[in-house]
Amino acid sequence: MAGIALQEDERPRCCPGMFSSTIILPDLCICTQDYCYLVPDETLAQVSDALIDLGLPHATPRSKTNIHGEFDTQGRHHRLTRDMSSALMQNIVIYPQSFSTLYESELEEVTPNHITSPRCSAILAPTPPAVYASLIRMMLRYTRFDGTMYELQSDLSELIGYHLLKMENGYIDVDDDGEWEKWQVERRISDAVHLVRSWSVDSVWREGEDWIGDALAEIVRTGAIENLPCC
Repeated sequence: MAGIALQEDERPRCCPGMFSSTIILPDLCICTQDYCYLVPDETLAQVSDALIDLGLPHATPRSKTNIHGEFDTQGRHHRLTRDMSSALMQNIVIYPQSFSTLYESELEEVTPNHITSPRCSAILAPTPPAVYASLIRMMLRYTRFDGTMYELQSDLSELIGYHLLKMENGYIDVDDDGEWEKWQVERRISDAVHLVRSWSVDSVWREGEDWIGDALAEIVRTGAIENLPCC
């Protein structure tokens, strides 16, 4: 298994995450505190036991009030660090693959860029369009003020900024014309919309989900995530 190798000759079946703390795409790694992975539903308990055997004990979610909704309750948290303070603690969090709505066919084998280990030479990662589609699809499950919805909106917004707009420096005040021009935001938006529309031309979306491409392009163009049908 990738990342958590139970057997070195086993096909990689661990898909690195899409969720809040760590987002891993080819040529993109945004890391904060936790490493999040998707695993096949039927192996969730087995992978969790393997982490315990490796000396990574169960940990409580960083938020003790479940403000992150199902990102707190669906994942199994395992502590990486000895420090248990919320500011310094790092976890591995494993989620059942069904939580993400991703299909096996939407994953591709890649060389990991967030870890270096002879026991983990390849991992399964979702393609960029699959990540965006999954986040938008997951939003259909939750109500407007649900904690999980807030997390999904935040993840989608940050991913668009870092990945599609390539705004590695973070937030830019939309009312600051100088910064807007300095970073050529209009050009970045235009390029990102073109890329998303090219995905639609290439028919990357699931059957009946072409609307996701249209919705994503509109979000990139306007920044108005709240205009999604699910929001």
